[in-house]
Amino acid sequence: MKTCLSRLKGLLFIWGLCLSSTVSALELMRLNLEQAAGTGWQAKGVELSIRLDAQHTDRLSLQVSAAQLQFTGLAKPLQGVNIDCPVFQQSAQWIRCQKASLKLGGDLFDQQTATIRFNYNLSDASLEFALTKVAFASGQLSATANTGKNGWQVELNAKQLALDKAQQRLSPLFDLPADTYQASGEATLKLTAHGNDKNQVANISLDVQKAGFSNADGSQVGEGLTLQLNADLTGGGDKAWQGEVSLQHQGGEVFVDPIYLDLTEHELTLNTVFEWSQQQLRLRSVQFVHPAVLFFNAQATFDFSKEFTVKQLQVAANMPDLGRLYHAYLQNWLDSNGDKGLGMTGSISTRVDWGKAIQVRSELSHISLENADKTYGLADLNGRLQWHSDSTNQNYPSFLYWQSAYFAQNLTLGSSEVHFAVRGAQVDLLKPWFIPILDGALQVNSLQLRNLSDMAQLQGEIGSRIWPVSMQALSTAFGGPALQGQLAGNIPSIRYQNGQVEIGGALQINVFDGTINIQSLVLEQPFSNSPRLAADVSLDRINLGTLTGVFEQFGAIQGEVSGYMRQVRLLNWQPVAFDAFVGTTPNSKEPKNISQKAVNNLSSLGGGGTVNAISRSVLNLFDSFSYEKLGWGCRLQNGVCEMRGAATAPNGYYIVKGGGLPSINVIGYNQKVDWPELLIRLKRITQVKDISAPVIE
Repeated sequence: MKTCLSRLKGLLFIWGLCLSSTVSALELMRLNLEQAAGTGWQAKGVELSIRLDAQHTDRLSLQVSAAQLQFTGLAKPLQGVNIDCPVFQQSAQWIRCQKASLKLGGDLFDQQTATIRFNYNLSDASLEFALTKVAFASGQLSATANTGKNGWQVELNAKQLALDKAQQRLSPLFDLPADTYQASGEATLKLTAHGNDKNQVANISLDVQKAGFSNADGSQVGEGLTLQLNADLTGGGDKAWQGEVSLQHQGGEVFVDPIYLDLTEHELTLNTVFEWSQQQLRLRSVQFVHPAVLFFNAQATFDFSKEFTVKQLQVAANMPDLGRLYHAYLQNWLDSNGDKGLGMTGSISTRVDWGKAIQVRSELSHISLENADKTYGLADLNGRLQWHSDSTNQNYPSFLYWQSAYFAQNLTLGSSEVHFAVRGAQVDLLKPWFIPILDGALQVNSLQLRNLSDMAQLQGEIGSRIWPVSMQALSTAFGGPALQGQLAGNIPSIRYQNGQVEIGGALQINVFDGTINIQSLVLEQPFSNSPRLAADVSLDRINLGTLTGVFEQFGAIQGEVSGYMRQVRLLNWQPVAFDAFVGTTPNSKEPKNISQKAVNNLSSLGGGGTVNAISRSVLNLFDSFSYEKLGWGCRLQNGVCEMRGAATAPNGYYIVKGGGLPSINVIGYNQKVDWPELLIRLKRITQVKDISAPVIE
């Protein structure tokens, strides 16, 4: 650089001698420099020409060109810079031009030529520069800058710039995401900045009108946005950057999949005071206000010395009207997931404290919700939710209580209150939880969950009791037929560990004047694509009159049956093995009669044509028949059901063995049937439209 300056000074010295001579022998002098630089700028491929006007010997003109001109902050240098000063002033110390034309390679400006003025001091490489009312991005651009040994100053004014054109022109210089986002609208910008090697100060004021943006796939879109941004920044050198940024949003619409915001009703404000160094970001204050919807305050310190670490964080958020919050932030997201028309009232306030430990506390007040289809609802939910990162901390209990709730339209839950603690990666029920359900109740006596942060290591145990619930109310609540009896049971424990659910105790269902007991239930890998279930089921004294009275399409049967399903094995909720039998209860005092319609349906289990010739002759003469006993069994292995009946018959087995008058026999001859074929027969006789696996969500 010193060599370049020396050459330039020498050129000007020689030129001065020529001017002082009585005869001018020189009209043009040219200087080529490989590079020139000053504070905040650097030029390469510089050519400087000074020309003497032959008619006016006191008038000089100057032409300066640079192949590249790089300024601090630009991602790429300006190319093909040409300055033409028709009236040029110079001395041994400075070069000055009050009015010159500037041309740049490419299409940065709307017009090829811009008007500038400059003053360059040769002794200290200081530069003063001004760009006046340049046509840029369908707007107007003015700028002044000066650099010297004491620092630099910049002022930029941009008026009514078209954002799409500005983005296109400036993207190569600042690495803006021109291909990712497309902008529209109009902007006015004022930037003032000054600084030196030790300290820099900048103030930015931006006013955006009728703005919009969109990404390539349309998942992020904004329209009609009005924004005002102000930023004051200081820093540089060894000092951390610090400053304040405020943003006001007035009107417009924003869609950031899956959230849609209609911001025409309220003015949003965001204010941030921060301090930034190479290893740490400190947010002294972050305030976001969406009037009547969301109030958010935060302070935080983040460390980047080794890896991203939260050293300190405090957050306070208040949502005073959940109905407004739902409309502003949640409605489009929930609608897109099939939960349309959710009505919501109430309020939530939340506080987060993150230091050596993490504490979260939320207050819920008078929350009610109901969807448009009225498939579920919750009335007057209140409570406090707390979490502490230390699993040994005993000071952060949580509780919730509600007035009423319902699911599946008719499955009602009464008033209930639950007390629990969430600490570290565990949950503990603090006292028994009583939940009224229809005319009965579920009582959760104990609940423990461990290792919630690692599903592979998740452990849990729950002990509960089901107080008698009417099967009629329960079955009709789910849209089924009105079953008789009660659902009840005492389950001392349901344990989950190592990917396996195991139920200790028995679930008892009192239904159809009898009892169904489910025991030894084990569910493996319930959250995988191939869950496996094993269980034993017993049936005792099921009243067939009550049962067939519910399923009238099957036909009427009087009597009692008992039976079992042993070693039940389900893979992905499909049966792969079991040994099942249902037959007349020994020593039953109930009358034993079967209707003609039921005979026809039972006969199809044996493959059709299973009413023997003697019985067939009287089948159409009577509406009902007496029987001694009935029974049917299936041992499923390898996709084949090996069937049996109440007793052995010639070449087959009795499904119904006649007794009394009039009597009838139903005999099965197919002792082995493929499981899919048997399902077809069962569907036919029960008129079940579909038999499919349950869905776990």
